[in-house]
Amino acid sequence: MGVLPCLGQDESPVPADVTQGSKHAAQPILDKAVEAFKGGETRTAIQLFESAHAQHPDLSPGEVMFARLAFATGKSTDGHNALQRAAMAHGEDPEVWSMLGELSLGEGRIAEAAVLFQRSLELTEQEAFNESRKVRLQVKAHAGLAAIYQRWKQLEQAKKHLRTWIELDERNESAWNQLASVYFQLENYEVARQTLVNLNTFSKQGTLPDTKMGQLYQSVGKHDLAKRSMESAVKTGAKDLQTLLEVALWAMTSGEQDMMKQCVERAKSLNPNSAAVKALDGTMERFEGDFESAETAFSELHRENPGSFDATNGLALALLSQEDSEKATLALRHAEMLVKTNTNLKTQKGRAAAATYAWALMQNGKNQEANAVIRQVVESGEFSPEVGYFAAAIFESVGELQLAKQFIQAAMSSSAAFPQKDAGQELLQRLTK
Repeated sequence: MGVLPCLGQDESPVPADVTQGSKHAAQPILDKAVEAFKGGETRTAIQLFESAHAQHPDLSPGEVMFARLAFATGKSTDGHNALQRAAMAHGEDPEVWSMLGELSLGEGRIAEAAVLFQRSLELTEQEAFNESRKVRLQVKAHAGLAAIYQRWKQLEQAKKHLRTWIELDERNESAWNQLASVYFQLENYEVARQTLVNLNTFSKQGTLPDTKMGQLYQSVGKHDLAKRSMESAVKTGAKDLQTLLEVALWAMTSGEQDMMKQCVERAKSLNPNSAAVKALDGTMERFEGDFESAETAFSELHRENPGSFDATNGLALALLSQEDSEKATLALRHAEMLVKTNTNLKTQKGRAAAATYAWALMQNGKNQEANAVIRQVVESGEFSPEVGYFAAAIFESVGELQLAKQFIQAAMSSSAAFPQKDAGQELLQRLTK
């Protein structure tokens, strides 16, 4: 699936095209505009941005710079309004349509986004721009169109835009990863792997091609090929911590317990003090049913870093698995801290935190509260089979048997493993009698 950065996440409050290289001549005006914005002087900020654009046409239009700053600081309404004004006043500028395209895509208006990105791309060809700004806007348009065509499963079109994106920005790791995924979906596996090999020559992430290919094979249910790729990755990266952790995570969710244990033990020998290794060690203990050892591992990690999501979540889940009322109470306190610091259910961490909280509520006899929370989780986005099991058990506890059956069937039919799979099988049998 194509990935497009959200507005506000990839943009500096000061426009990117004036922060690269030497200091731009308009920087004093831009700094004043930012200060006015911070002080709530919206009109003054816009006027200063417009003045900067009037004196330096290589910059984005004033309303566009203001919109970018508004989105970057969470003031989306101000950003939307500024873009609407920019569309009327600067309809010839491609950045207006590119930003509107990103908004439409993010809000699920895919066809509308396609038209907007295409319009932006056409305008970059028609107008004379500062070259670096022109390239940046072309990259945004091609990235947006690539994401759209991937959603539409029009893979040849997606491939075309991804290849152009790479020609413009040849070391963009997202573009290379997406291109490999597109080749894979086209069942051109050798080219997909070679694309990943090319990426690996400069990637800062350091993910081996075999690891990524294994993940891709697993995503389409080709477990044997996935396992073969992961075994190759372990041989190549036997002394590489990141490779061992990535393969261990794959093995954990794919039911390959022996491979998971092998990778975790190797990782511990390489760097026993790594927080990631300790978290994975605790998770491995959970999968093996040794919840006291999991508690010990996550407790140590939590003492070292009380703010760690993985440590707190892992500790809460380990405590909840031990059928001990005092530990269940402690787990609920940890889960409450998680949901207070991870409130956005649109994020993976937000949903995971809320699911753990719901599970802790149920284990403490608060079934109706658990039901209310878990419903929000499953309605907010994708979730793991383990969370599906939590949902099924909670729904059963409040008498929603048909709903419970639906969720446990989905969890048990998933190719991904989870620690409570035996309990899930018992629940499934109970609900299908």
